[in-house]
Amino acid sequence: MGRLPLLTIVLLLAGCGTGEECYPSGQLGSCCHDDGDCGEFSCFADLPGGLCSRDCSADHLCPEGSTCLLYQASDASHVLCLPGCASGQAPCRDGYDCRLPDGQSSPVCVPVR
Repeated sequence: MGRLPLLTIVLLLAGCGTGEECYPSGQLGSCCHDDGDCGEFSCFADLPGGLCSRDCSADHLCPEGSTCLLYQASDASHVLCLPGCASGQAPCRDGYDCRLPDGQSSPVCVPVR
């Protein structure tokens, strides 16, 4: 089994940041207020706008089209599935940028400050 490539994202500002309305779909990458908004996923409310995702330790534990990465904020860190944003996939929502993490072959939506 190969090593899990990790991306460390340090946010200096906490909170939602976008100020936009959240209409949760329950899908990976959807906005959320609490776990009830996320169906089979959990709500990571400390990410911009909340993020429906799940904890992981390897890519195969994430839904197809997503990647398992380390997210680190000033007050918390998570290893979680982040949605992909390669050509043909949905664009990243407000509060997230499409970036190619070190050691990865496909870009993912990562939180921005």
